[in-house]
Amino acid sequence: MGQPVPIGGYQEPTPSGESTGAGLNCAHVSHYALSMSSLPPIHSFPDQPPPPLLPEAPGGRSRTVRRIVFAILGVVIGLPVIGLLILGSLMEAGVFPDSRALPGEKIDAKVRPFLEEAGLLEPGESIIYFYSGGIFSYREDGNYFTDQRVVSYTEVAGEIYSDELTYPEITDFEVEWSESFFEDSIIDVVGSDGDSFDLWVSNEEDGDHEFHRLLKKEWLLRRDH
Repeated sequence: MGQPVPIGGYQEPTPSGESTGAGLNCAHVSHYALSMSSLPPIHSFPDQPPPPLLPEAPGGRSRTVRRIVFAILGVVIGLPVIGLLILGSLMEAGVFPDSRALPGEKIDAKVRPFLEEAGLLEPGESIIYFYSGGIFSYREDGNYFTDQRVVSYTEVAGEIYSDELTYPEITDFEVEWSESFFEDSIIDVVGSDGDSFDLWVSNEEDGDHEFHRLLKKEWLLRRDH
């Protein structure tokens, strides 16, 4: 019958000279147990919840909402401003009628040829002040006075209709001043024969007051001629 095989392949000799594996096995087991006992204990951790997320910065969400609101307001406010700038540029270029009453030397170059062609201005006649209430064209509306007469015209269905009086035919002016940005002042031109008509003049940059001042000055100068 075979001998038992000792652990590690080493047999401790006995007094009789024979080796046995039992004593060696016990010694190795004891040494192994002592070695394992010197290791740090292994702890088993129960399931734990994950660490909490970092709290959101105070006001973080409100700042996001505020930025969105400011962006919307920027678009709402910015678009009309940009539109006004573009419209102003087009007015300066003469594409659309100017929103102000202007002295004759500052009106668009194409106004005079139109008035002459429509029979509303004689060659050599000087425009002193002019205002058009037209939106897209000077043909739509016009109010002005020259060194010879006072004229108001409007376009209806493609036809130009006008009222005019020379200075000797005028007896007075009655004014209804406008304080609103959206409404023009109205100067009623009263004729000696009872006829009258209105001049509509923008109050932008007090152009209506200057228009009336120079109109009355011209009338006082020429009414007896």
